[in-house]
Amino acid sequence: MGRNFVLATATALGLVAACGSSDELVPLDDGLLPPAAMGRPNAGSSGASGSPSSSSSSGSADAATGSSSGAPPVPTPTCDAADSSRLPVAVPGLPAEAREVSLTGDELNAFFVMETGTGQRVFGASRSSLATPFAGALQLGSGVNGGAAVMHVFVTDDGLELYATRGEGDSRTVYRSTRSTLAEPFGEAQPHRGNATNELVTRDGSARLFSRKHDDFWELQVARPATADESSLQPFGHPQLPDGWIVASVYPAWFAPNEKTLWFYSQEIFVRPPFQGGIQRRDFLRTSQWDEPTAAWSVPVETALRVTWISPDGCRLYGVTASGIEVQERIPTP
Repeated sequence: MGRNFVLATATALGLVAACGSSDELVPLDDGLLPPAAMGRPNAGSSGASGSPSSSSSSGSADAATGSSSGAPPVPTPTCDAADSSRLPVAVPGLPAEAREVSLTGDELNAFFVMETGTGQRVFGASRSSLATPFAGALQLGSGVNGGAAVMHVFVTDDGLELYATRGEGDSRTVYRSTRSTLAEPFGEAQPHRGNATNELVTRDGSARLFSRKHDDFWELQVARPATADESSLQPFGHPQLPDGWIVASVYPAWFAPNEKTLWFYSQEIFVRPPFQGGIQRRDFLRTSQWDEPTAAWSVPVETALRVTWISPDGCRLYGVTASGIEVQERIPTP
């Protein structure tokens, strides 16, 4: 398949994050669901908030997750960026059944995906401060959750734009919902990008990254500037892997606070016969300098937390374990 290279180890980057990795024998069609992504404000055309959901409880969930005061500038880190000594702990108030989580920049509003009787749906919850539990976890309205199963949610730091992927298997579309104020529910989601999933936007709004199906693989694509049309998209590239391994799928996860380091999930498979018991697959969290497509991808980062969002100051990593949504805090600097 033409993607066999020699493994290169990148220079250690400023952030240490967490993710489980595995080498296992599985069939190709394993239904891997990549994580949600961290988002940015002011990334697209502003849209009206639209009408509230027809469901009263769902509509209140949209409006309830509106305690953010907007997207502040990226703060100076007050923690040890290389620290990974503290164990993740549960985020109070968020359901153990939640599969993904994305937060507003002030970390007071959380959006996550859970399974319901009609498929995966987006839920929201809010809290008054970092020291208090989340409350009022409710399913968002039909404007966000209409149609097919919803996955891979992310919200911009200012809480005014919400992106989510709809569809199954190879048929996936990124939808975008907006609202003009935090007190309003999100409006009717509109198709934003076809044949794509896991879209995120840089904090300065200069570029978008997402995954797109190409030659039977999901690969990273870059839209730069963020308003670039489909003809101007650029491939992100692939990691250098040992002989026999190829990249099956790549999904963006989040940006480091300096906006130069992209964290992403790479699903890699071994394609050299004979296949004993199935196709060998491994899932890794990797890093790269996102604005340098030729930069080497890092060696895998491994811990128990499958991170789906990082705080703007880089001091709190949010993700999912077998116990639900958890947060790992880094040691504060003196």
